[in-house]
Amino acid sequence: MKHLVTCLMIIFIIPSGTACTTAIFSGKATKDGRPLLWKNRDTSSINNQVLVFNDGRFRYFGIVNGGDLSGLNIWSGVNEVGFAIMNSASYNIELKDLPKDGEGRFMKLALQTCQTIEDFENLLTKSRFFRDVNANFGVTDAHGGAAFFEANGESYQKFDANDPKIAPHGYLVRTNFSDMGPKEGGYGFIRRERAETLISKRVSSTKMDVESLIIEITKDLTNPRTGISPETQMGETGHYLDASDTINRYSTVSCTVIHGVAEGQNINNTVFWVLLGQPICGLATPLFLSTFQVPELLTGTETAPMCDLSLKLRGLIFPFRKGHGSLSHYLDVNVLTGHGEMPNISLHVNLKQKDIFKKTNEFLKDQKEPTEYSRFQNDCIKEAYDALHQIATLVPKPI
Repeated sequence: MKHLVTCLMIIFIIPSGTACTTAIFSGKATKDGRPLLWKNRDTSSINNQVLVFNDGRFRYFGIVNGGDLSGLNIWSGVNEVGFAIMNSASYNIELKDLPKDGEGRFMKLALQTCQTIEDFENLLTKSRFFRDVNANFGVTDAHGGAAFFEANGESYQKFDANDPKIAPHGYLVRTNFSDMGPKEGGYGFIRRERAETLISKRVSSTKMDVESLIIEITKDLTNPRTGISPETQMGETGHYLDASDTINRYSTVSCTVIHGVAEGQNINNTVFWVLLGQPICGLATPLFLSTFQVPELLTGTETAPMCDLSLKLRGLIFPFRKGHGSLSHYLDVNVLTGHGEMPNISLHVNLKQKDIFKKTNEFLKDQKEPTEYSRFQNDCIKEAYDALHQIATLVPKPI
């Protein structure tokens, strides 16, 4: 208990960010019967990278802010026993005058110590009054478990995606408010509405899979309340889109999807899909639990090369910098979709993303030697990096 309190009360604080869009899927909602955990991360910390840690009971992959080499704050990750976690900040369950913004440290502790969803619930119980969190934590484990835990410093509530009374269709979506809090508080109501609409359509037709989740959901730029989308904004005039209330926001800096395993399956079949940078101009590639290695393009001392490249493309699509007020929230649809002389960045990225999924699915049809998994993920990220670089060279202005 003393060790737990020490870990939770570290005073090194990095703000948890402004917004995120997240979802969990039980096997009931997926094509292959395996759980999925998804997070679009929104924050002012634009540099993200992936690291491997061996500083607890279990080794784990983790998304961290650029330069956080000690991994003091983990923003999504999965450990060697198949326990995975992510979060979205919640703004309607905050307790006044109590510490907050400790979600990254809490998720690090969970990855270090938890094997199952039950372990995580026990951690919440034991840490009452010691944890400085206000969040919706999405967790999955290697037994097919999938649940959200809405938690602040004093209480929590579990929402089980395998419980038909709570999740009739096997999935749950969260943005920046909690169902256990007052209805008038929080943020992200439009994003949650849009995500639930898209996910419901996919689950009811063919069930959800990683490819559909990343290409159709994480990159979505439609505002359901205004009807504005990239398709409505192309043209010579009025070709800007406010990405404040879209799933892929102006502040989205990474996307992660953890493809878990069902009860009785090999834990090493877990795949950690990582996209660094803006989803609309980035590519997701797989990391395999059997390797616990991270390709150099996804990591670094301060920034990851893959994130740097995606951010350069982002700078073209979002042409207005900070200091221009809310103009920095607007993207140029013509640049994204290739109107006029511009290449269709969105089309090129999605075609390459589909190619990556095709090759990965073919590779995973049968078990391989550990060295083959390492080689494949290294080759995959190199191919993705080269593809983004090639797309950038098509743009008729220097980046």
